[in-house]
Amino acid sequence: MVKQELTTRLRTAIEHSPYRPSIKSVAVFGSHLHGTAGPDSDIDVLIDFTPEATIGLLEFIEIQEQLTAALGRKVDLLTPQSLSKYFRNQVLHEAQPVYEA
Repeated sequence: MVKQELTTRLRTAIEHSPYRPSIKSVAVFGSHLHGTAGPDSDIDVLIDFTPEATIGLLEFIEIQEQLTAALGRKVDLLTPQSLSKYFRNQVLHEAQPVYEA
């Protein structure tokens, strides 16, 4: 999937999500951003929620499944807080915003 198609489909999925009011921003990072994704590569997505959001594990998994269905590929959904300290700065620096509330 080309980067433009990926970002368009991801933005559309977020805009139609019932969780959109809780979503502060969404960005893509990793192999799909760099154009090095293989046929079995997942899509790395960084999501940040509003301070007042009450997103639990079940809601988080539901968002991940919605994005996977919309993109037709497995989505690895992460929050800035869940990023490993070993690559957090790199991901935050390279992530390309797709949606911002």
